[in-house]
Amino acid sequence: MSDPSLTPSPETHVSVGGDFARVFDTQDYLIMFNSLDEVSVVLRAHMILEEFLNIWCSRVTSTEDLFAGTFVPFKTKLIVARNLGLASEYEDILDRFNEIRNRYSHRRKYALEESRLNSIKDKVNVLHSEPPMLPCEEYHIYAQGHDQFGRPQEIRHEWSSTDMKKRVLLVVVQLVMKLVQWMQVEFNRRGIQYSLVAWPASAPESGSGAD
Repeated sequence: MSDPSLTPSPETHVSVGGDFARVFDTQDYLIMFNSLDEVSVVLRAHMILEEFLNIWCSRVTSTEDLFAGTFVPFKTKLIVARNLGLASEYEDILDRFNEIRNRYSHRRKYALEESRLNSIKDKVNVLHSEPPMLPCEEYHIYAQGHDQFGRPQEIRHEWSSTDMKKRVLLVVVQLVMKLVQWMQVEFNRRGIQYSLVAWPASAPESGSGAD
């Protein structure tokens, strides 16, 4: 089968821009979806989660980029984000994910333990969302595309029948959606201006913005 590509239906899927555009880059998720390498999935997911720290710290301090001009490690950004009010449950999950990333970076043959991922998954499952989201075990991800003969194909992954790479992605997708929702609530509560622009994926000209 040739590389599938996401082709969301405009009736049921949206693209997201504004301040959160870099955590909803379709290409990032497609690369993770297609990756045959567990390390690549973890590293790219780690970069997406780091963008949340950049968004939070910059918006709360009313700066364009609080960490511009020098390299700031993920752990340092996480501490700053916590001191600026990042909820402890999100701090804990991001810290655990950072630890996994560091294990891959410093242990050549490291393989993510199922128990370690499950501990993060369980914490993501109990994060508040409105309306409540399905737990990771009942969630699924899929991509649509065409095979080498031009025939439409759909690849679908569920927790019970997929490998560790896709389970990481399932957890990250859930975490991203809940973290965006939490940040929106906090920004609104604090009177912080932000932009979250949503539009049907095939028709961006019809989008609307919300501050």
